[in-house]
Amino acid sequence: MRKARVFVPVLLALAVPLGGCSTGSMLDSSRDDLIPVQAGTLPVQDVETRVITAEDRGDPVRLVGVDADGLAIDSVELRGQPLVINAWASWCAPCIEEAPILSEAAQDPRSVANFLGLRVMDDAAEPPPILAAMPFASLVDTEGYLLASIPGVPPRAIPSTTVLDSQGRIAAQRIGPLTPEILDQMLTAAAS
Repeated sequence: MRKARVFVPVLLALAVPLGGCSTGSMLDSSRDDLIPVQAGTLPVQDVETRVITAEDRGDPVRLVGVDADGLAIDSVELRGQPLVINAWASWCAPCIEEAPILSEAAQDPRSVANFLGLRVMDDAAEPPPILAAMPFASLVDTEGYLLASIPGVPPRAIPSTTVLDSQGRIAAQRIGPLTPEILDQMLTAAAS
């Protein structure tokens, strides 16, 4: 199995976990398989949004799994319009902060996109209410295999968002938390 490279810089000097983003122990911030939120901080200036032109998009992405209720979901069935795939975990404070942005966009009657969550590396029985109330299904990805299968996304990139175009190809990716403006930019890229 090929190991994906981490593209988001890890802050080596900070190893103090943020409240809500810690798994209960001090994490080694020198590890290259952790994203900054796990190492203790997520600096806004180091977060990356990548937009891919239609002619440079690769092969379609397919995610197959089950949601928390055991319902099978195949991302191929959601093709035909853009698909927003958001990776989150109940212990991730930035995930909680961006949840209203995703919920509002998913419920916008003008939206031309489908939304799908990936609940990654999260063993909590119940997510915080704001995450549980998101108006779209989330695939359970306890081991992080589905997230690691998305090209261009580091294996522990939480939060991260990938937007597929109507053919299932990656049109835009965000490693780190969203803003409404960035989500709009990503959806615009997927529609072109």
